[in-house]
Amino acid sequence: MSNISENKLKGGWRENFKDDAIAGFIVFLIALPLSIGIALAAGAPASAGILSAIIGGVIGTLITGTHITINGPAAGLIVVIGGSITSLADGGDLLLGFKRTLAATVIAGALQILVGLFRLGKLTFLAPSSVVHGMLAAIGTIIMIKQIPILLGVQNTAKSIHGLVANIPNMVTQTDLPIFLIAAVCFFILIVWSYLPKKVSRILPGPLMAVGSGLFLSYYLGIEHPHDVNWLNHNYHIGPEFLVHVPESVKELFIWPQFDIVFTAPFFTSVMTIFLVGSLESLLSAYAVDKLDPFKRKSNLDFDIIGKGITNIFCGMLGAYPIITEIVRSSANITNGARTKWANFYHGIFIFVFVAFLPGIINHIPLASLAAV
Repeated sequence: MSNISENKLKGGWRENFKDDAIAGFIVFLIALPLSIGIALAAGAPASAGILSAIIGGVIGTLITGTHITINGPAAGLIVVIGGSITSLADGGDLLLGFKRTLAATVIAGALQILVGLFRLGKLTFLAPSSVVHGMLAAIGTIIMIKQIPILLGVQNTAKSIHGLVANIPNMVTQTDLPIFLIAAVCFFILIVWSYLPKKVSRILPGPLMAVGSGLFLSYYLGIEHPHDVNWLNHNYHIGPEFLVHVPESVKELFIWPQFDIVFTAPFFTSVMTIFLVGSLESLLSAYAVDKLDPFKRKSNLDFDIIGKGITNIFCGMLGAYPIITEIVRSSANITNGARTKWANFYHGIFIFVFVAFLPGIINHIPLASLAAV
């Protein structure tokens, strides 16, 4: 590391503003579609993913033991949060299940603070790597399976993953072709983008271009207005139910937690699962990012888990998906020249500004685009 770099790092956010702001902006372009898609995949409102990225960026930067990581919603918690929402929902009321999951997130955040205060963060590394890799592989498989009905534009009536897999042939025969076309175009763009020079993919991330293409097709097909289209001598229905829905007022983004079943076994299970999986993923990701840091800095894992706990309390109280250290976005942050923790802050601010001033654009994003991403 050069003396110039050392001096800049010691100088703080002013000296590194340009580098961190550029990296934060590029991460924002990646994080916005992913945050919405992750929340929806878990059965949470799209607003929960957006708020998670904002809170993880702003509050997560102010209380952190890391130097260059990005906080936000992550795919690794989809099954955990989705399972919690389902198990805590009375009579299939998913909104109630989500409110109770928010309450579980608040308590899980408090447990994370205790782990940090008692300096137990390093105990995370006692978990066998094979278990962690197996867990992540299983999560990835389940995530992909759950996106199939959205990609095909059909309603999922199955109540379990096994039922969903068994119902796939039937769903294929009911494919809504215009919606599937959107998903196919997004898939194609993501594949092509992986072969482009890094100079291009850094400035114009693949997920952003895929969602941008979905937006174009959404406007072209007029999906915001319910109607039928005739393709290949067959009528297909399209309408706003195939689009993301986010409240256009910032105040309406917030959902409050519900603590009415705190002393029950399902609630305790949700708390412990969110706490254990979230903490494990976050600390392992922070450790991995340290290996990628060009300045070879080391994170204070105990203080970082305290910061995650405080941030997750805010997430639970305001209606956001729990945050962890996100490895893919952190890697993109480093690749695009971030120098300090403030890149995470700027990415959160960029998302807030976009949602506050351009919410209508988000509500034209096809769900199939996000499922493809």
